Amino acid sequence: MLMTPHVVPNKNDSGNVYSHRLSIAPTLAQGGASPKVTFQSLAELLERFASVGIHPDDIRLVENALRNGHPISLPGVDLTDDDVRNLGF
Repeated sequence: MLMTPHVVPNKNDSGNVYSHRLSIAPTLAQGGASPKVTFQSLAELLERFASVGIHPDDIRLVENALRNGHPISLPGVDLTDDDVRNLGF
């Protein structure tokens, strides 16, 4: 089953980003809960994305969104079951 990545920056009480929560959902899903994994740094998340073959342009989109404190979904990126396991799910 193909999965779509969604990334949300988590902020502490002072508003500083301290981690990034990655969730996935079936590409054709109509809602429902999705599993999540947390990365303690943006570098760790981006490195993991590169390790599963996500295109560098998509990685740059994620980096720019998260650096600006915005969540991002990548509906054009389909993760396989192996990719999902390699991302820590």
